[in-house]
Amino acid sequence: MTIGSAFILAASTGYVMQNGDVLTARLSGSAPVVSAELSPVPQPNPDSGMIANVTAVTLVALKTEAVPPVDPATAPGAMVLPRPPAEAMQPALLGATGNLGARLARVDGAATAPFVQGALSPYGLSCEPELSARETSAAMVSLTLSAPCHLGEWVTVSHAGLNATLQVSAAGMLVIDMPALTTSARFVARFADDDEATATVDVPDLALFDRVAVQWVGLSGLQLHALEFGAGYQDDGHVWINAPRTAVFAETARGGFLTRLGDETAPNPNMAEVYTFPTGKIRKDGTVRIRIEAEITAYNCAREVDAQSLQTTGYGPVSVIDLTLSMPECDAIGDFLVLKNVLRDLKIAQN
Repeated sequence: MTIGSAFILAASTGYVMQNGDVLTARLSGSAPVVSAELSPVPQPNPDSGMIANVTAVTLVALKTEAVPPVDPATAPGAMVLPRPPAEAMQPALLGATGNLGARLARVDGAATAPFVQGALSPYGLSCEPELSARETSAAMVSLTLSAPCHLGEWVTVSHAGLNATLQVSAAGMLVIDMPALTTSARFVARFADDDEATATVDVPDLALFDRVAVQWVGLSGLQLHALEFGAGYQDDGHVWINAPRTAVFAETARGGFLTRLGDETAPNPNMAEVYTFPTGKIRKDGTVRIRIEAEITAYNCAREVDAQSLQTTGYGPVSVIDLTLSMPECDAIGDFLVLKNVLRDLKIAQN
């Protein structure tokens, strides 16, 4: 069951902006932060299964607590993302404005010849792509794609509304670990010419995990942050792209982990970040606060950024909310928008 609601977030003006090294400023606590607080929090209706629309949006200036500088390259579990090549980082990669749901799973680029039944690759292999799937740790699914006639091409892998653009190798292979959002999980790998392959797998362990995700198209500057059991930014319980942890960490009931999906070097790529928490395994009470942040960059300033949030609890339905963010003017480059109450915090209670 996919449930949709729309939020429109408008950035206010008049607060102090600072330029400079974005990452250094963010980690040192010196960069201004603008918080988008949405009220009321969208809550599921147990009778209808619908998510309530949220209409009241307020942006307020926040003070960040000073934290000691942290080198992302040496932080525990750090994974510093490579910067896309200059030719790939164009404002057009943000895509046209509008509902992201209508543009997800779209792959731009040169079309290839459609698959012809019985056609063979230059190596004598069948051109028909094949996709296999198997469950691994923490309700993750290992996907293997074989596409002998799509060497080096971009492909969009989709599952339960979640999309990621990836590149097939020069040998026509792709291997990726993707979070399952449903216990009966169906995955589709689709190329620009609509050639596709599908695979299904049962993921019963999903009942032990909660998942929240944010996805977008292009260079949006979005990030997903989880603050576990009262943790602050840069504490051990702060899980984000530079401290993602691993599936084994969640499988052994020590805490959650973050998965980044997609390749920013693709033309107009589908990107996503997914946070997983072992709710049914961990022996601890408390709250995991979920935040979406948007870094204001030269590629998204003074533009509208479309995104979607997805959230599932155990084996329940996937809740999907469309988001549109009106980013501040370009003199705000280096600042962050903090979006609160878009995703429900995880309430952890032992029975």
